[in-house]
Amino acid sequence: MGSPTGVTVNTVRNTRRGSDYYGSCELCGKECSEHFVAAKRQVWVRDNGQHYCGHGSGGTYGHLDCLTKQFGDLVNQETLQRDGRVLLLPVGGFDDLQGGSDEH
Repeated sequence: MGSPTGVTVNTVRNTRRGSDYYGSCELCGKECSEHFVAAKRQVWVRDNGQHYCGHGSGGTYGHLDCLTKQFGDLVNQETLQRDGRVLLLPVGGFDDLQGGSDEH
């Protein structure tokens, strides 16, 4: 179990599918050869000091470029370690987030 930190992070992942499956980009309305999904997640801390991402919202689907323009810096989920279904933030990664990414 953990405690909320009050910090959020915007994550992104490649869906490996395009407009044939997801339809148009939710931000620009154009077709996508591959869709990405961005989600805002709360950052939690475990008793041992380890930081992790809570479950995100449904997310926004579209071009990576459109998502970056809309949400700013995105953390690629594929680069994060997992503990079961939980996405772990790297040591020191939480310190970088406290610089204001929760304002996007």
